[in-house]
Amino acid sequence: MIKLRQINHSTVCVTRDTPDGEPYIQKEYSLEDIWVNPTSILYLQEDKSLNAEHERSPLIEGLDEKHSFTKLFISENGFARQLSVIGQPEAIADIFGTYNG
Repeated sequence: MIKLRQINHSTVCVTRDTPDGEPYIQKEYSLEDIWVNPTSILYLQEDKSLNAEHERSPLIEGLDEKHSFTKLFISENGFARQLSVIGQPEAIADIFGTYNG
């Protein structure tokens, strides 16, 4: 098992009356430790949405602006489950010993 930091969010507020007419969704983010079985990993992918949001404004106060995020897809009872974790895909793959850069 390998320890990673997962980033979670919950929707705090949805505002529909915005100047551009698009709904604004305010989210609250939190971090927690997770333990992943390396044999359950299907694939990794850059989390472009979280990375862009973090560039505009830090997701969590005190979180280094240089952090990036990766979508981790794991097999769970025959289904794929998606998690977002802190780190670049290459760094995460390296932790699991699967990156040959």
